[in-house]
Amino acid sequence: MVKFVKAVKDEPFSGWASIPGRGTRFHLDASTKEHVFDWFAARAGALFKADGEYLLVPIPSSSCTSREAVWQCRPTRLAKALCSQHPGSSMKWGAISWWKTAKRKAHRSSDRSLRDPWALFDNLVVSNSLTPFMRSAKILLVDDVCTTGAHFQAMDAKLRERGLNVTEAICVARAVQEQPDNAFHRVRYSFPRLDLEDHPG
Repeated sequence: MVKFVKAVKDEPFSGWASIPGRGTRFHLDASTKEHVFDWFAARAGALFKADGEYLLVPIPSSSCTSREAVWQCRPTRLAKALCSQHPGSSMKWGAISWWKTAKRKAHRSSDRSLRDPWALFDNLVVSNSLTPFMRSAKILLVDDVCTTGAHFQAMDAKLRERGLNVTEAICVARAVQEQPDNAFHRVRYSFPRLDLEDHPG
């Protein structure tokens, strides 16, 4: 699983790994790492029945301070790959949010404010160009790795503040204290929603 996550985050790794897929296994090494987005989508795509309209919204990477930057980030590549699993359906992706200022990478810093959902909420920008589809669709948040859930909480609150209907979130991996027996099994987590009336600002 470590090599898979490193490939998703475009970090170097050595050796290879056998990655379970739907009815098959994938050989992951430096020459095949670009396929991890499609492999993840193939495993995760079956979780979502395209019943109704879905908008997949990527959590912007730490350096994304414009819509154009979000188009290139890893969570956007995951969202695009997930949409490709439902061709012809009403599932689309949209780069509708980015950061006011670039952030340091939270997983490489001891600064607790980088995981404070309200601080993240205040640093998020949502596009003013929301289409009728975006306003009516079920929103599915997409990220590469979840550590505390603060990014999901902040984005959920920011989009709800704009009247959007956030229903679920998905990520490739979650940081855990102990390695599970099967690192590739699917796990569902729930995070408490931020109450917009409790905003400290």
